[in-house]
Amino acid sequence: MSSGTEAIHYGFVTTVEIEQLGLCGGLLLLNQVARPLEFHCTLPIKPTRSQEILYGKSLKPFLCGQIIAKALVEKAKSVPHLLITDCLNTLSISPQIAIPALYHGESPLGQVVSSHVSQQSWNIIEADKQQVFQPEHSKANTKQKTIEEWLVTYCRENELAEPFERIRQAINEAHNVARNAA
Repeated sequence: MSSGTEAIHYGFVTTVEIEQLGLCGGLLLLNQVARPLEFHCTLPIKPTRSQEILYGKSLKPFLCGQIIAKALVEKAKSVPHLLITDCLNTLSISPQIAIPALYHGESPLGQVVSSHVSQQSWNIIEADKQQVFQPEHSKANTKQKTIEEWLVTYCRENELAEPFERIRQAINEAHNVARNAA
């Protein structure tokens, strides 16, 4: 926990590509014992051919981070203390929010995904044998030690990858229900 008795809210955000519909995003806010506090998802976003041409390689980071993730964070009633993603393109939200944005997944070092991500310098944080990567340049002003403490608290009992599977299942379920209702 942080100073006092403040409960830490962990935000997990990811995007899913749904065939013929486009990109959907989901945000799951959890407490320290991985219980859900809030869940939000977006409608699918399918870029036009003109957008694909005009945005080029920057289209996915723009859609995943600056459109989808930003809308989800703004929609949440509770502000997460940390925002964790398994989608590198989602990190394009990092300069726009005052919440530390972290990446959990295969090492981004040496990966080529977008100019925004590949030009980043990264802090590597180890929490109970689970690794996250934090872009060095972000708008967040939370101290590195505090971020590490929050991660260690969560990772003692929980896997960082597990909430992303919950989000994907919930998004798929929501879209299956919508398709069946149509």
